[in-house]
Amino acid sequence: MTTPLDGRSTRWDAHRAKRRQALVQAAVNAIEHHGASVRVDQIAEQAEIARPLLYRYFGDLTALQRAIIEHAQTQLLAQIGRLWQPNQPLEALVESVVVGYFAWVAQHPMLSRYCLRHTDAALVDELRQHIATQILQVLSGSPHDSKIQLPQAWALGLVGLIEAHAIWWLNQPKQESIETISAQVSQQLLVLVKY
Repeated sequence: MTTPLDGRSTRWDAHRAKRRQALVQAAVNAIEHHGASVRVDQIAEQAEIARPLLYRYFGDLTALQRAIIEHAQTQLLAQIGRLWQPNQPLEALVESVVVGYFAWVAQHPMLSRYCLRHTDAALVDELRQHIATQILQVLSGSPHDSKIQLPQAWALGLVGLIEAHAIWWLNQPKQESIETISAQVSQQLLVLVKY
């Protein structure tokens, strides 16, 4: 026999979820302010909460990192999703993925570095897998002469290409404008996808 949910418990769950969301945003703000090597005490200070209370909401550092990665992933995929339409030509679809990715990196340089360099490798791999899945969905929905069917490994390789250029651009932003690097990467991806 199941115990009926207590109204207070339900309200507490909603409050806890809202509080976690606010703490993740505070962590993101701390990353953008202090850089990718931000410390937990700096996140706690930004959130105006004691460090032990921060762990009460997330359990441990890995759980906090996962929440930050998931927040970044949601933002990134939304950025890409705003730019592409299912019935666009292949060239426009590829460009929307690349431009969306680089636009997000340009807007969130420190968070990008944090996601790529300062978290558990398994968490970063999950982010790459989600972006690869997005690419596969975009390409399989293309009105190109024949639907583009790529293995997951190929899609991950395309993500790696985008990611490598993003890291290069973050380290040397004055070398190329974001528009130039986006156009270059789009052309490279089109060559790989079409041929």
